[in-house]
Order: sequence, then C-alpha cells, then structure tokens
Amino acid sequence: MIYAHALAGSQDAARLLSPDAPQNAPQIAFDILELKLQTYISFNATYPGFGGYLPWYLSNGSDVQPTWDWVNRVPALDNGFVRHTYSASRQ
Repeated sequence: MIYAHALAGSQDAARLLSPDAPQNAPQIAFDILELKLQTYISFNATYPGFGGYLPWYLSNGSDVQPTWDWVNRVPALDNGFVRHTYSASRQ
C-alpha cells in the first residue's frame, strides 16, 4: 500500500520510500509496481494452472518459478493483498 500512497502524493509515503529525494517517490513506486506486474504477467503466462495466483516461489533475479512443493496445488492465502494493492493503485 505504500506504493499506492506514494502515487497518490502522500508526503509520509514519499519520505519512507525515498528519504533522500521524496519528490522521486511517485516514479519509484510506479517503477516497482510495473516490475511486479510484469513479473506476475510473465509467471501467469508460464504457469497458467495457478489461475493468476502466486504460490511460494523461487527467484534468481530474472525468473520466478514455483517451489517444488506446489505441484498440483493452488494458493489462496496472501494473494488478496496483492490484488488489493493494485486495485488501490489504479484509483
């Protein structure tokens, strides 16, 4: 939610996200959210069986893949927070 607040112009969020240059906080928040969204889109295209939900995963910095124990399972916890964050950012 800090990113959504930074995009909305919150000075508190700006100071937390970019203490040395709070004026850059909206762009920093946008860049982070864009990277996260592209990662989700790529994961969903690669692993469509998860239905847009993100399980526990491994990342090497450029690739995200589910951990070995998520075969034939679909996560439900914590994903509502992700969806809520993007929903709040769009408003």
